[in-house]
Amino acid sequence: MKNEEGIHVLARAVIIENNRLLVTTDIKRQVSFLPGGHIHYGEKSKEALQRELLEELGEAFMVNNLLGVVEDGWDYKGALYHGIHLIFSVDAAHGNLISRLTSQENELILSWIDINKLDTINLFPKLLVRKIPQWLKTSGIEVATEWTWV
Repeated sequence: MKNEEGIHVLARAVIIENNRLLVTTDIKRQVSFLPGGHIHYGEKSKEALQRELLEELGEAFMVNNLLGVVEDGWDYKGALYHGIHLIFSVDAAHGNLISRLTSQENELILSWIDINKLDTINLFPKLLVRKIPQWLKTSGIEVATEWTWV
C-alpha cells in the first residue's frame, strides 16, 4: 500500500431536526458522512464549514460550538489516508430544513437518519455512530481516534 501524502483536515456539521441527523451519501462509494469538507490552507474552520455547506446544500448555516474531534486513518483503493475531522454543532439560518434541503452536488444524496439508528447506515468515520449521541448529551469536547488500517 502507498501512503497518501499529508493529513486531511475537515470541518463537519451535526445538523439535527426532529431528532434526525442530516447525512450525505456518496452514491459511487455508498459511504455516508456528515456534511462539510476540507479546510483550505489559511481558512478558519468555521468559515470552511459555512462554505462547504453552502456548496453542498445551497443553504446558509450558523456554525456553533465544537462538539469533538475525530482523528482516523483509512484505506481507499490501496492508498492510506489520515484525517482530522472537526465536528461542529450547526443550526439553519431559516428553520424547517427537512422539507427544503436538496443536494447541490450530483454525486451526493441527502438523508435524515434517526439519531438512535446511526448504526443502520455506513457512516464514516465509524466512530461517529457512538460519539454523536454522546456529544449531544454533554457540553465537553472530546478527541476520539480510530484507525481502520492498522
